[in-house]
Amino acid sequence: MCIFITTYYQSYINHVNPHLLKIPLNPQHSFNVRYDTVPKFYDKWHYHQEVELVHIIKGTGKQFIGDEIHLFKPDDMILLGANLPHLWHSDEKFLQKNATEKVEAIVVHFMPDCFGTTFFTIPENQEIARLLLRAQQGIRINNSTRKKTSELMKQLLIAANSDRTILLLKILQTIARSKHTKTACSKRLQFAFRSSDTDRLNIITNTFWIIFHMKLHWKK
Repeated sequence: MCIFITTYYQSYINHVNPHLLKIPLNPQHSFNVRYDTVPKFYDKWHYHQEVELVHIIKGTGKQFIGDEIHLFKPDDMILLGANLPHLWHSDEKFLQKNATEKVEAIVVHFMPDCFGTTFFTIPENQEIARLLLRAQQGIRINNSTRKKTSELMKQLLIAANSDRTILLLKILQTIARSKHTKTACSKRLQFAFRSSDTDRLNIITNTFWIIFHMKLHWKK
């Protein structure tokens, strides 16, 4: 049954239309970085024009990225390209009415042209340009690269002025040169972006995970 739901999800996803999420930007900055401590991660099927880098500090649940489904856990790190549809569905213990646990993550959002429309076209920046293109399928960051990137993200949280720019470029360079990365979804998806199908997808994802947890219970 779980295989059927997964196959149905991957088939349906080609026709689903996520909603556009507007990321607020501090007018004093060209990109966002923040430490989130919230009851749950954003769980609506959505996309945004910004590239997103996420390091999960606390929390567990399911990731829906493009045409793939994964479990997420603390210390996971992923780079999501601009306009790549995704959602995080936190586990039930974070969703209960009187839940005391919260999820935590460091999140960076930046427009691909935040340093100028031609910045990533110059020869010196081609490795980062290739990274951003590859990130349209999502990139999971692992091992020593994740550790190094995590330290840089912590520095970025408190950095100011040109140090912010330097650190973001250092982060992208570190990921671009790493051998410890893996593509998150199987292909680049093309959407006619509309919002009407969002609720239908949420019903499908919820059904999938109800059946998934039932199967785990049966195995016990």
